Amino acid sequence: MKAQACPCGSSQSYSACCRLLHRGVKKARSAEQLMRSRYAAYARCEYQYLVDTHYPDTRGTLSLDELEKSNHETSWLGLEILTAEDKQVSFRAYFVQLSDQRLQCLCEASRFLREGDDWFYIDGQHRPELAVLPRRKDPCFCGSGKKLKNCHGDLID
Repeated sequence: MKAQACPCGSSQSYSACCRLLHRGVKKARSAEQLMRSRYAAYARCEYQYLVDTHYPDTRGTLSLDELEKSNHETSWLGLEILTAEDKQVSFRAYFVQLSDQRLQCLCEASRFLREGDDWFYIDGQHRPELAVLPRRKDPCFCGSGKKLKNCHGDLID
């Protein structure tokens, strides 16, 4: 049986990549790695990891129940890192809401903080002007190597 690819887009298996961070075996070494592992946590419903890696001073009322409720009807399909600097990562995350099965894109510039050996998500600024959907002939966002029309093309108009 083929190992399941990690949702973060690293081209490694989930068990050799973000699962190690989700289980606390390893720690993120950079803001980008934390961003990728948090995306994978959304895709894999690892809500405790999302709470644990959200900086306590900016976490507010974030809870496991709130995360589960907001993520319940979402299927995460692919992550594209636009820029990765020391403490900021801009990305596009592709997803479908199960209610309408239409491809959508979330674009955010996320800020991170490092305290000792630990990286934390602070907050993010939505960038709707950069939330562009790929065209049919573009490579698919899921990393399959296929064109969108031959992969997830049924999700676009």
